[in-house]
Amino acid sequence: GEEPLLGSLGLCVSVAYFVWDVRNMLRTGYQPLVPLLMHHVISGASMSWIACCVPRAVWYTCILQMSEATVPVNNLVTLWEWRGAHDRPSYTLLRWLLLAAWLPMRLLLIAYFHVPVYREWSGMSLPMHILALNGPLLLTFNSAALAKVVLHGFPWLARKGGKGE
Repeated sequence: GEEPLLGSLGLCVSVAYFVWDVRNMLRTGYQPLVPLLMHHVISGASMSWIACCVPRAVWYTCILQMSEATVPVNNLVTLWEWRGAHDRPSYTLLRWLLLAAWLPMRLLLIAYFHVPVYREWSGMSLPMHILALNGPLLLTFNSAALAKVVLHGFPWLARKGGKGE
């Protein structure tokens, strides 16, 4: 079959990001380190393998990778929290932006992923079945992360009185 060059390039960029992010997590002592480190290593290895050995699965993997579009916003929220900028309107805006990005990119996109997967289920190879079974796991993980990461501290109203509130 035809090699999905653009999709493979996207997976290579994702793998490079995972390597860069692992370096940053180790350097900063990010917590929880072990689950995120495992996620990055397993995801990076899987994407490398798919890009090289299972070209038919590249586009399915790219659909799942689109959920990572929330990462830059989450990183900005974390930076604002690290700087103690909880009382700034920009922090409140970032929290709402994260929620607005999370719902379509982490929940609806993963749900959509199942439409083409189950349409082609009977013609898929074993590696593609394994990839497809990650969808429900990711939906569960992203739903839990919505509660723990995204909705943490809701409603994120900028405090007006300073540190005493």
